[in-house]
Amino acid sequence: MLTHNKRMLYRIRRWLRQTVDVLHGRAVRTIIYALIAVLFIGGFVIYGLALWKAPDWVHAKSAVERYNSRVLVISIGGATVVALGLLYTARNYRLSRRGQVTDRFTKALEQLGSTELYVRIGAVHALEHVMRDSASHQQDVAEVLLAFIRHRVPLASPESMCAVAPEDIRPEPTFRLLSLHWGAVLAV
Repeated sequence: MLTHNKRMLYRIRRWLRQTVDVLHGRAVRTIIYALIAVLFIGGFVIYGLALWKAPDWVHAKSAVERYNSRVLVISIGGATVVALGLLYTARNYRLSRRGQVTDRFTKALEQLGSTELYVRIGAVHALEHVMRDSASHQQDVAEVLLAFIRHRVPLASPESMCAVAPEDIRPEPTFRLLSLHWGAVLAV
């Protein structure tokens, strides 16, 4: 009975925590959207005020001077819109590039588990390219390659290595396979 009550209390606490997290996330999101809307509306109001009052601020007397001051405000507004568009484009480019690198990393991991030798070697080279292209993935690639080496290369005890005379050692196909893996991984 006591364990059942503990489980129920645990479930209730977990549900409350999840509900608070969701509501907190929604509240923060709502506040951010409201702040963006206020800034957007405020920007339009200031832009309209600048168009209306710009000739007075620069003490323009003739119609041409008033026209030129309004063209200046319109140019500044256009430059602001272009700058915001560039920032948005840069953000999208950065996100899509990160997604592409992550996809390449995932595909290379899938290929690393292949039974075909050439596919695994290609995966090691693909991980090398991922490592070169993305500084944030370098540690992940290094960990994956180390795990790959640990998993594929059998550990030999020092006693077994000393017990065999050098002339008795002949490369076996599995040894050649492992040395190809080592060569590809160490080239990275």
